[in-house]
Amino acid sequence: MFTKSGLELKRMINKAANSLRWRVIRRSANTSTDNTFTETYEITAGYTGVPQRTDLVVRVVSNNVGSAIVDIRASSPGRHRDLGFSEMMIQKLARELAVLSQNSSM
Repeated sequence: MFTKSGLELKRMINKAANSLRWRVIRRSANTSTDNTFTETYEITAGYTGVPQRTDLVVRVVSNNVGSAIVDIRASSPGRHRDLGFSEMMIQKLARELAVLSQNSSM
C-alpha cells in the first residue's frame, strides 16, 4: 500500500518504467460509482543485453483520498518455467517504486 494518490502513482510507474528502460505497452483506466479508481499498466520488462523478457501487469487501485494499492504480476511469454526471472522483474519494479515514493515525500 502506498500513501499516494492514483495520479502520483501513475507518474511514478511511468518514471520507473522509463528509468528501467522498459516499455509500457498499454494503459487502461476504470472508475466506479463508489469513488474507486483502477488503472492497469501492461509493461514489457527485462535487462539490457539479455534476450529474455517478461510481461508485467501493474494494477493500481485508489480510493482517491491519498492512498492506493499496487498489485504487480508477471508472466514470461512462451515459457512454462523462467527460473525466477519474472519474480526478479517484480522485485525490481517494486524497489524502484519504493525509492520514487521515498524521494517524492522528501
